[in-house]
Amino acid sequence: MHTNRAVLSTFVLSALLGFAVVGPALAVVESDLEESAVEDVEEQPFDPDDLVDDGLLNAHDELGEGSCDAEAMGVDEVTTCRFPFIGDDRDSEAGLALQSAASGAIVSDRCFAEGDQLVCQDVTTGGRTGLQRMTFALHPFDDRTVAQVNANRTTDGVLGLVVSELRPASYVGSTQVEVFRSFALGRDRAADLLLRRDGSDEVVARVPALAPGDERAVVELPFTESGRWTLTGCAVPNDAEPGDETAGCDAEGMRRPWQTVDPAPLPLLEGHNLAGATRVQLVFYGSGWDEDLEGLRTTAERILTLDGQPIAEREDGEIYHLGWGPFAIEPLRGNAHRFDVWYLAEDTHSRGLSFNPGLGDGVALGADPAELGLDGPVVMINLDRDGALAGVRATAEDPSFAFETTLPSASEMAMGSIHLPFSFTLDSQAAPTLAHELGHAVFGLRDEYVEPGVAEPVLGAPNCAGDAEEAEALWGDLVGEIDPMLARWRDAQQAAGLWFAEGDGSDMVRVGYVEGGCFSTSSRVLRPTENSLMSSEIPVFGAVNRRQVQRVLDLFDGTAVFAPDVHGADAASFGCERAPDGAGGVDCTLELAPWLRPAGPVTLEAQVGASASASPSASGGVACSESVTATDTEAGAGAVTSAPSLWTCPQLTAAGVGSALLHLGDGVTLETSWQPLAASGQDGNDSDSPLELSVPRHRLVPLVIGGGALLVLLLIGGLSLRERRRA
Repeated sequence: MHTNRAVLSTFVLSALLGFAVVGPALAVVESDLEESAVEDVEEQPFDPDDLVDDGLLNAHDELGEGSCDAEAMGVDEVTTCRFPFIGDDRDSEAGLALQSAASGAIVSDRCFAEGDQLVCQDVTTGGRTGLQRMTFALHPFDDRTVAQVNANRTTDGVLGLVVSELRPASYVGSTQVEVFRSFALGRDRAADLLLRRDGSDEVVARVPALAPGDERAVVELPFTESGRWTLTGCAVPNDAEPGDETAGCDAEGMRRPWQTVDPAPLPLLEGHNLAGATRVQLVFYGSGWDEDLEGLRTTAERILTLDGQPIAEREDGEIYHLGWGPFAIEPLRGNAHRFDVWYLAEDTHSRGLSFNPGLGDGVALGADPAELGLDGPVVMINLDRDGALAGVRATAEDPSFAFETTLPSASEMAMGSIHLPFSFTLDSQAAPTLAHELGHAVFGLRDEYVEPGVAEPVLGAPNCAGDAEEAEALWGDLVGEIDPMLARWRDAQQAAGLWFAEGDGSDMVRVGYVEGGCFSTSSRVLRPTENSLMSSEIPVFGAVNRRQVQRVLDLFDGTAVFAPDVHGADAASFGCERAPDGAGGVDCTLELAPWLRPAGPVTLEAQVGASASASPSASGGVACSESVTATDTEAGAGAVTSAPSLWTCPQLTAAGVGSALLHLGDGVTLETSWQPLAASGQDGNDSDSPLELSVPRHRLVPLVIGGGALLVLLLIGGLSLRERRRA
């Protein structure tokens, strides 16, 4: 499912009496009750006891009476309510939402299991005063009150905040928030914002918010460290200056929650990310994982399927399910080097960090991915356990080039972000959903499935057309094509003994003009295939979508120029060895770590005791050439391995001690040297075969140019000798 930021509503948290907080409109789906009937037997009446101990939270007898953190609160304030589990049932098929017993309105859609309790966060009274009774829609035969909270306190009438979430979040640092004047605060009055640690009465900072006469203003909030905070409006006394920390408040508003997160992403997988490379940046962060951040990291790594293989779920040694994550699906398979993967080591209860403010206005206040210090477009991915039981669907934003037939350059590209409620029983079930949402956020693909109740389709390149003429222009040249990933999927399913499809499955992914879908019930629209990853999450993009994915991937080569101070001296290995013919030749090679490349032509320069047999290049050395790296051609995947890059140089001639320099461009030079062949039997070896004393590996050599002379400084002294018997 995708989200166009243009239609996202901005929530206004107001301190005005009777002004309701508008939350996401989420339907409370009641559990389906199957009627028990046996052939030729009279239909049996419903027995609520049948719902107990069935593994699902579908009876109130499975939840004890709850309590809320604040049993008395102001209108539009939020609180947290907790309900003890009775019995072992924990899961919910349709998701749980706490609702008003009086009106049926949703008062919290953020309910999740935490130990022996069901926790519901951001519970609001919806603008009502008096005793608020709440219940769950577990089944239609039981609606007894499970918690209550008293909302009799009057509102403060100082300030309202314009934010996108009930619990906003931003990165550490100066953050902006828009405020507006309550009708109860006189126009001649000034107002400040008080910043406190959550749960503390101590004011950490007092920030001027509104000057007399101002109706609205943008306030800079000085968040200097990560944590949970509250913001409170303060009516400044007439005899005090705005921002005066020694002054009191004629009136204080309600405390609004806020969270700040340290913008310091950690590598999700050791050794995978590459500084300086042109790559897409995937950043995972969790909600509701609490202290289990290692669980967040390993889950993210697992559902990405960076090894190119589907997740195999086994029982008694037998595979019963294959979950295809994004990098197990072609053409992403074999292209993981075009992505860096990170995670934030803090838990957040806000989905606001998911959304990229570069794509619209208002959402994700202050949560600019540029603050993460990463090169390349950033995709924030929220694995959200908080909303897992609330029936919230996975959602992704569109990238900046959505609906367009041409792509911007990698440097001009902004990508969307993903909210993935993590209610999956198995990681293998989450993996294809992540792949689907990346199809939106990274590649700009449209949903292709039928969405009940939606009449207007979401149309646009590359895979949803409004008429035959547009469809032919978008994918007419691919009609009849079949994505070769189909064969890989089919073979894997059949090898595991799992059901695949009738026949060979070609008809469901053969490109044509298929009516209907495109996130609607409309039959006027056209899509390329009967089924695909963007339809029912089968692990096949389809030829049309696959072409779009490859076009975007080609903008990110995933390589970086070798820089010793960034990648480390060990990322390059340069050495020379005696040629096996014993004629005085010396063979030199350069090996660079995977996905690194030199800044310029690689040239070898003979030094003392050596000479080059080839003609020198314009730079004075002989040119070296890159060898072909190994590739995995299984099933036509073309998945490049992580083999290092290898350069071979023309042979040098050296009778005795010798040395050579290797120039990689941009002032990077490596140096090595070698010893002559040892005499027979030397060093205590009584063999008749001579010993080759090979060279130490490279040394970094800075070149200092002054007065027309080139001064070569060897940083590492001494020679390393390695004995190896000649054949």
